[in-house]
Amino acid sequence: MMMMYAKRQEKLNAMLEGVEGNDALRQRIQKRMDRLAHKKDMIEKVLAGEHVDDPRALKIIERVEKKRFRDQQREARCAAKDARRGMVSCEQPQQNAREVRKRLREECRLARQVAKLEVSSSDEQGEAIEAKKLCCEERKKAREERRQQRMLAKEEADKTRRIKEEEEGGATSVSVPFDEGCSDGAGRRTARGRAACHADKEDKVVPVPDDFQLCVDGGDQAWPSSVITRLYLDGNNMLFVPAHLRALTLKGRNRRAAEAKLAAFAKAFGTLQPSLMLTHLMFDDTKLALDSSDRFVISRARPAYATSDDALVYLAEHDLAPHVASALFVTSDRGLRLRLKAAGANVVKPGQWFQCAFRAINADNGARGQPVYENVDDMLKNM
Repeated sequence: MMMMYAKRQEKLNAMLEGVEGNDALRQRIQKRMDRLAHKKDMIEKVLAGEHVDDPRALKIIERVEKKRFRDQQREARCAAKDARRGMVSCEQPQQNAREVRKRLREECRLARQVAKLEVSSSDEQGEAIEAKKLCCEERKKAREERRQQRMLAKEEADKTRRIKEEEEGGATSVSVPFDEGCSDGAGRRTARGRAACHADKEDKVVPVPDDFQLCVDGGDQAWPSSVITRLYLDGNNMLFVPAHLRALTLKGRNRRAAEAKLAAFAKAFGTLQPSLMLTHLMFDDTKLALDSSDRFVISRARPAYATSDDALVYLAEHDLAPHVASALFVTSDRGLRLRLKAAGANVVKPGQWFQCAFRAINADNGARGQPVYENVDDMLKNM
């Protein structure tokens, strides 16, 4: 019986040497060797008179005896078969044939065991592959999110470019949809059709001039204090006018900080104008704490309105209807400027207002011995 365990130990050692480099298979073979050593110790103790009543030890001995009996029967059948076929003529060749067959059986058994262990290892490899696939999907999702962020940044950059062009241009125009005027394919293919389409677009240009020239040499006045008593700021639009706020919003992805700096700038200007009864800064949506003091207000349009444009137009048409002429709206959005002008409100572009507010705050800082800045961006950086 001990000899049989010694042979099995030799087989496991051979298997262990044959799977070098595969840590998973080596661990499994080592566990089998540990179980075999435990069984061997148990049998030795039983033969020595210990643990004779232990059912586990008796079961191991019974299993071993059955296996030895089956091996003896198998060898006897193989010897009888060889004798009948006349494959052996003497004792020595018969012993050689038996050893060859025995070695072949052991090699086949060893190959089957290795195959089973490889199958088990393949299951673990399959789990690793699934984990790798999941990781790939997460990376793909992250790439898609970055692509969407780049597209959003590009759209914001295009919007900023248009705003700057409007600031530099003196007149604002209403965009013409593609399907109006020149949606006909034949018209686009001919020179006459293209000329007609271009003429239609030029006919639809609607200038929306500013109502005041603020803080400009040769303009009306520094600030129309005798006319304007309420100031309304389109926050979403104004975030893309100064370079510092635009960089915070697009490149730094810190819109909240940009909104806070704009709010501090607007509040500082409103405090310096005694004629201003109210300075109202409105966003589509914001994470800033909403301020509703007597002279300064921070608000958001949602969820009552889809955008701040709708909210500002509603204010001009309803809440400010009796004294809309004393309200000034600051925005460069073309559609919003047209709607506000239709409601009878006064509008100016953000570039004018930023320069006017910068001069007023800088003058106050100089009078109080505070730092004086060179431009609007430097002042916003220190807000």
